[in-house]
Amino acid sequence: MPHRPRPATTLSLALFALALTVPVSLLAIVSPEKKAGAQKLVFFHPELGLPAQARTLDRLAAPLAGRLRDELRRLAGTRDGSGPRILGKETPELVPALYDLRSGRWDTIVLAKPLVPGNGAGNDLTWSGIRAAKPADEAELKSAVWSAFTAYLGEFR
Repeated sequence: MPHRPRPATTLSLALFALALTVPVSLLAIVSPEKKAGAQKLVFFHPELGLPAQARTLDRLAAPLAGRLRDELRRLAGTRDGSGPRILGKETPELVPALYDLRSGRWDTIVLAKPLVPGNGAGNDLTWSGIRAAKPADEAELKSAVWSAFTAYLGEFR
């Protein structure tokens, strides 16, 4: 007569096997990062990103760089005919700019122009020169800076 395992032994072995698989499966669960608001919807995989192709003019081929320098001079020229300049330099130069090789367009253009009198390099403005009264306190200075900034944006709109 063949030997049959007892039901208690079979149940014990089944429970032991189950007990071994539960902790292993719990290790496979990864809790998500806690993100707030719209960040919950953002997904970015590093292999899907494209490296930046923006270059300064000195890192471009000479013919392209020459054409872009002329374009930048036209683009950054002001209404009174004075071109762009970097503050603190005696001779006007082109401003810092980055050109995107992939799109064939400007990526970043940084113009430097003082808006109100101050002690920064190249800032030779005076309150009488910009036809404004010298501010008496910080609130008036903030108002003067805001007015100069909005006028600048309006000029180059």
